[in-house]
Amino acid sequence: MTDHRLRKLLGATALALLLAGCGSGSSTMEDTAATESTTTTVSTSTSTVSGDCEQASHFLDVSDQDNYIDWNGDGLTNSEYYGKDLTPSVSVTCSDTQVTVTGNGLINFDFEGLGPGLVMAPEAYDLNVSFPRYPEKAASPTELPTLGIIAVTVSGIQIFGPNEAAMDGLADPYKHGILEYCGGHVMQYHLHVRPFCYFGYTTMGGASSLLPEGQPGVVIGYALDGFPILAPWECDDAECTSVHEVKNSYVYTGTGDYANENAWEVNVYQEGAGDLDRCNGGYRPDGTYAYYATDQFPYYLGCYSGTPDLSANGSAGAGPGGNGPPPAAL
Repeated sequence: MTDHRLRKLLGATALALLLAGCGSGSSTMEDTAATESTTTTVSTSTSTVSGDCEQASHFLDVSDQDNYIDWNGDGLTNSEYYGKDLTPSVSVTCSDTQVTVTGNGLINFDFEGLGPGLVMAPEAYDLNVSFPRYPEKAASPTELPTLGIIAVTVSGIQIFGPNEAAMDGLADPYKHGILEYCGGHVMQYHLHVRPFCYFGYTTMGGASSLLPEGQPGVVIGYALDGFPILAPWECDDAECTSVHEVKNSYVYTGTGDYANENAWEVNVYQEGAGDLDRCNGGYRPDGTYAYYATDQFPYYLGCYSGTPDLSANGSAGAGPGGNGPPPAAL
């Protein structure tokens, strides 16, 4: 048995305490569109899905074992190791106005605890999230809730904001060191930062990476206002003669005491400090708007540039809590 897997057997008490601010429940949102819809079950990670919904073509077939990331190299999926069905699933339904993502919220990569005692396995739940098919920027941004889902990945995983629960002081979980190697934690698995294991880790099907690293336009997920979240690389011009890594525009002003700092107070938006606006988005060379999953705060979103339907947020599981960041104009 590998050292990695041995850690999974050492108990879960410490993680339960560490994530005490994370609630239970499932993420749900009703599809409000009354028009006829087309349901698409996603294909392989290297091909697109035909149909009227462009968004569906970006979603991965996480149930395909070839798309599984065997991080520790033991040749076992989570289902095989734990001896129960932990096969992830995701599907996409597109109406004239809405895109709805459903699935079981499970991950397509080796679950790994954070050390002795921090080994709770992910739990399946009913993921049901909708967002606008044709998003538009709002007259003013909407602040992020600090409890629950703010976006969903193309693998059907919840994305949460850049802070933990109010009882934990709204600390940055990434800087605090309470995320595992792919950028998330349990019980209902959710990400706080870019899914690092999707870039540069081989899959069971032999691909060198689930998603291409360093390439522009790679969709990681969709925010609840409908705008895509891209990997942090973008073309310098419309012809894409060169590519650069996109930088956030927040400046860290804290002391390094990450466990005891309010992430929203010690990370200050400074226009021009990077490439992006306060919401961590910007216009691409083709004129379309997108968010970027940057490697520094706020990681995914700093606010919503569009109009989100937050009805999914109140019942989302395991995540941050408390009052949201202060609203501000872009």
